[in-house]
Amino acid sequence: RRVLFRSGLHANPTFGGVNIDVGSSHSTYNGLEASLNRQISHNLQGQVSYTYSRCIDNGSVSYGYEQGGYETTDPYNPRYDRGPCTFNITQTLRVNGLYALPFRGNRLVSGWQVAPIFSADTGLPFNLINSLNPLQANLGSGGIEGDRPNYASASGCSPNHIVDQIHFRTASNPSPYVQWFDPTCYTLQPLGTLGNMGRNSIPGPGHLVFDFSIMKDTKITEGLTAQFRAEFFNIINHTNFGPPLSSFLFSGARGALPSGGGLPATVFYSPTAGQISTTGQFTSRQIQFALKLIF
Repeated sequence: RRVLFRSGLHANPTFGGVNIDVGSSHSTYNGLEASLNRQISHNLQGQVSYTYSRCIDNGSVSYGYEQGGYETTDPYNPRYDRGPCTFNITQTLRVNGLYALPFRGNRLVSGWQVAPIFSADTGLPFNLINSLNPLQANLGSGGIEGDRPNYASASGCSPNHIVDQIHFRTASNPSPYVQWFDPTCYTLQPLGTLGNMGRNSIPGPGHLVFDFSIMKDTKITEGLTAQFRAEFFNIINHTNFGPPLSSFLFSGARGALPSGGGLPATVFYSPTAGQISTTGQFTSRQIQFALKLIF
């Protein structure tokens, strides 16, 4: 925990918020890429590719509010914001193939092919912030930084504790949602200090999609072929969640912490903190058919 300001040490306590662009950010990327390819043989070809990587920086944006990011919290301590890049995906797996069914004979049974595509990856990181007035604004120097909270020492909590509990639709809960993380595992840091929670430290939900297609080529004449395609996107209809609804942890007005611990009377946990009610960029199962002529 770092004390950012002390009373009487402001360079100019009458300053408001000042945004300064300085080319001082850093970013590193390390990755392992592996792939296995099978050339067409015995009617089968395929490819498997896997990437394990880590992107780390102290700011994935050039201006606050880009990509839901925030500017540097403490310009005198850029390591405080060192964490996973906003776009970091740690593991990615892709498997695809094409198999020509070994049927021979008339036009009805020959020319069939199947092609599966399997995709899986870990989720993007999530940055949890207090959502109250910025720390600097409370102390007279302004800023739009996203102050992060402290980890709580509540029973059953651990850093980046993931709950992943589904709350189904009921009479009292007409909108089903997933409680991705437990907000009560975090607490408000004392005024004038930085929270000990890391930037982008909560892993977001991963994604898994299995697509499948069936194709048939039928030769009509020497120079004319009809191709029929049936394509199934997300054929297993796996639900891929989007990110939590909001990065805001608290609601209310910032106040001094009670001497016995807990939150100020004017501060409460946001009712949507840690909740997911939307799916990601992948749709539910979709099926489409196509017929084209090749000449």
